[in-house]
Amino acid sequence: AMLRLGAGVAQLQLLAVMMLLLCAGGGMEGVEGSEKKGCGAYWVEHGSASPPGLILAGGRVRISCEAGYRLDGPGHDIVQCQNDGGFTEGRRCSPVSCGSLAIVGGLVLPRGPTLFPSLVTIKCGHGFRLAGEGPVERKCLADGTFSAGRVCSPLEVWLSAEPRRAVAGEPVDVTVDGKGFEEGAFYECQFEQSCRGGLGVSTCVRERSATRARFVSSSRISCPSPVWVHGGGDAELTVTKSGVLLEREGGGAAQGVPFRFEGVPGGMGSD
Repeated sequence: AMLRLGAGVAQLQLLAVMMLLLCAGGGMEGVEGSEKKGCGAYWVEHGSASPPGLILAGGRVRISCEAGYRLDGPGHDIVQCQNDGGFTEGRRCSPVSCGSLAIVGGLVLPRGPTLFPSLVTIKCGHGFRLAGEGPVERKCLADGTFSAGRVCSPLEVWLSAEPRRAVAGEPVDVTVDGKGFEEGAFYECQFEQSCRGGLGVSTCVRERSATRARFVSSSRISCPSPVWVHGGGDAELTVTKSGVLLEREGGGAAQGVPFRFEGVPGGMGSD
């Protein structure tokens, strides 16, 4: 009887150990299952996630980008934590593009579109020099524009222009004297007239026109003026090279030469 009792106790002890092992195994499975229900914190380069920290299964996170970056690529702005512990596909944060910087009379290196926060360097071509204030390097800013800086200005300067009187209705060549004019360069004379009304003219508006200059020498170009039809008024002349204003010696590029246009006797708009 004692032997049978001892055997029964041993069986009970073995059964208890097996139950403990089974419970322990079930407990581990439960822990592993609870870990799979969390996705951790969502991370995106050059951006942030809201809300931050641990995200449980079913939770959602909104992606936003730092200044100078924008949401780009496939995926979604809002991602969700899944039961397998991973997130749905989210978009990435890519740098803002400032496009290509164009400098008349110069090159921008490296060429092509510039991304935030990269720098480009300006190099002036033949017949142009660095001008203006600021650095030679220009930076692509967070708002998609380039920082202010140097530009390329023509080497030429102009001194004076003749004649200072012209007659409305009659074309008159305007001689421009200066320094450093180059044969083959594209010079343009821009005239702006502020006219006044005369006989037969009820209204008078500002007129702007441009004519290509003819190269005469390194110190002179000739500008065919437009035919002014109004009854006289004031006009101003400025000179450009490839669209860039030439500076006047002793004055800024915007400082033009004034002209007086008189009315044509007996003609339209005569005084």
